[in-house]
Amino acid sequence: MTELLAEVMRAPRFKGYLVDEVKASFAAAAAERAESATLVEAVYAAAFGQRSALGRGLWAEEEDVAFLSAAALNFHAGRRFTAANTVLAGVNVAHRALVEAAGRFLGGLPAAAPHMSELLRLSGGGEDGEVLGRITAAEDAQAAAPRYTGGESYHRSAAGNLASVALALPVPGAGAKGSAAVAVLASLLGGTAPRSPNAPGLLGASRLALAPGPHHDIRAFYLPLRDSGLFGVEVDGEDGDVRGLVGAAVSAVKSAAKKPPTRDELASAKTNAKMALVASREGRARLRSALGSDALRGAGVVAEDAALAALDAVTAEDVSRAAKTAVAAEPAVAAISSLELMPPQHVVSAMLKSDRF
Repeated sequence: MTELLAEVMRAPRFKGYLVDEVKASFAAAAAERAESATLVEAVYAAAFGQRSALGRGLWAEEEDVAFLSAAALNFHAGRRFTAANTVLAGVNVAHRALVEAAGRFLGGLPAAAPHMSELLRLSGGGEDGEVLGRITAAEDAQAAAPRYTGGESYHRSAAGNLASVALALPVPGAGAKGSAAVAVLASLLGGTAPRSPNAPGLLGASRLALAPGPHHDIRAFYLPLRDSGLFGVEVDGEDGDVRGLVGAAVSAVKSAAKKPPTRDELASAKTNAKMALVASREGRARLRSALGSDALRGAGVVAEDAALAALDAVTAEDVSRAAKTAVAAEPAVAAISSLELMPPQHVVSAMLKSDRF
């Protein structure tokens, strides 16, 4: 298996006619993808800017794909398929065997990208030097470490009278000091539990599930990255009540900053957070994905026992401190709705700082 992976990386052999076929199918599906923009993509765009590496959509823009060729893809592979960019993760494989396979099959990968002139020669794209230069400039710009800015990213919904709103705030990233407290904070607000308060496996109803007020489908989230993370609340409901959805998101985030968790709330939140961690690593596929993601984020691979111990060590004061620090930041606001009633980001920011919520 490692030999096959290595062969794909060393000699991808992109064929022109296959690239053209993929480009044609990509264009045909572009409109459908545009209508199904996800809220999580909008959250990243609002937090880091729509043209940043993290803020761009999961799918490339149609105009960015139009000029691609086999030479351009070979050029990209030559720049990015290097030893420094490679992570090899295995499950139920002896460490010694994994190291031996990496040395045998991946040892021939270049430590860094070749010089531009060599890349042009290897890719066969000498005549497309201007296009490949554009690719280089765009990739280098996106390779810069993402910086949280806050902002808004609103998309028109194709789902009739339904709307989704998310409010996100910057928090510590994966493995950083305070990340365990943020994970427990998200769990306190229902982030790691099933959405229904009566669903099996929910150990104690979340604070949001028990909150009075109009019925909204609401839950918290924690998206840990290498250098930073995003914590916030997602609310789904009727489009005509989009201002109510925004208010519910603001109130939910501020509730954790105003009132530390009780002993029972903290115990329940920590249990749910630990259950979510264990579930994310159940089975070979999930474990392999989790280990690979940790390594690619640069956070290092955290042993399950150590991660569970970090969650156990979180106190009510830690959770309250994490919430207060997050609320003090400029928010990122994302929405998929009809947009007519959606307040702008600066209004949501004022709501977050106001004592009325």
